[in-house]
Amino acid sequence: MRGWQVHSYGGIEELQLAENAKIPTISNANEVLVKVQTAGVNPIDVAMLRGYGAPILKLARNATTDIEFPLTFGREFTGVVVQKGMGVSDRLKTGQTVWGVVPLQKQGSHAEYVVVSESTVTELPQELNSVEGSAVLYAESSLRDKRVLILGASGSVGSLAAQILKAEHAIVIGSCSSDAMPMVQTLGVDHIIDYTDESSSNAFSQCGPYDLILDCAGQGQDGALKYGWQFKEFVTFSAPLLRNVDEHGLIFGMAKNVADLATANIKTLSTKQACVKWAYFVPSLRGIEYLKCLVERKKLLPKIDSVYGFDEAPEAYKKVKEGHLRGKVVIDFHK
Repeated sequence: MRGWQVHSYGGIEELQLAENAKIPTISNANEVLVKVQTAGVNPIDVAMLRGYGAPILKLARNATTDIEFPLTFGREFTGVVVQKGMGVSDRLKTGQTVWGVVPLQKQGSHAEYVVVSESTVTELPQELNSVEGSAVLYAESSLRDKRVLILGASGSVGSLAAQILKAEHAIVIGSCSSDAMPMVQTLGVDHIIDYTDESSSNAFSQCGPYDLILDCAGQGQDGALKYGWQFKEFVTFSAPLLRNVDEHGLIFGMAKNVADLATANIKTLSTKQACVKWAYFVPSLRGIEYLKCLVERKKLLPKIDSVYGFDEAPEAYKKVKEGHLRGKVVIDFHK
């Protein structure tokens, strides 16, 4: 099969197109082999390319193999089931078009075939084409009337979060740059703040207080504290857990993680009576089924920034690395 691989960590130039890579094989009864049609490119792929999280992911990978390279990235995908293990339920069938996600420690979906557990795959909603399906899988009723601020509402995670929150009847305020405002308006948010505007600090304060702030832009809670925003919870998708281990080793890195999270909460609890939480990507069948339900109810439509052909994957990585995206970057294997 063809697949994009790296044999060492570094820049985008490390990506190599293997024309005769080995097709992965099913090793557990609950796994399926999928012929990939489309795959998303995420900031975590670009970060892992330079070695981000390598110590912890290598430790997790050692449970099944001690081989680190060649390594293929790519988390979410759409494709067709071509083979299933003996323990896979009738929920999945050969020839079925599916969407799914790959755990960080596993070989990814930027190749023609990928093996994943059935618990991370489900049937692709008929309302989505394969490109749109690859744009969704990387973000409940108790959210009704909750006031939520999304930092980075125009990105792939932020745009999905906005739609999910609106589907659950939350009051959503999204921040983005001025050129992204038309796209964010299509998400149905209640208010948009242009963070490039000189008066934005006042707008952030005036739109509060917030029940929840979702940091999809890696800004951290210090800015919210500095400008006196009122909030109950601050959740960031750019937590330093893997970075701390990269820089300080497993033992001292984990100790620093405890200290960093404790320090952040001491600051917010003492000044705002609020808490800070770190969020991470974890494949979940329940989560995939929930998103599938939203799509079928027409409450969720992925936003596509750009689509690249399979041979153009390095350009897709470059696009994600540059940032300021207006939705998801997708690799279409048939383009």
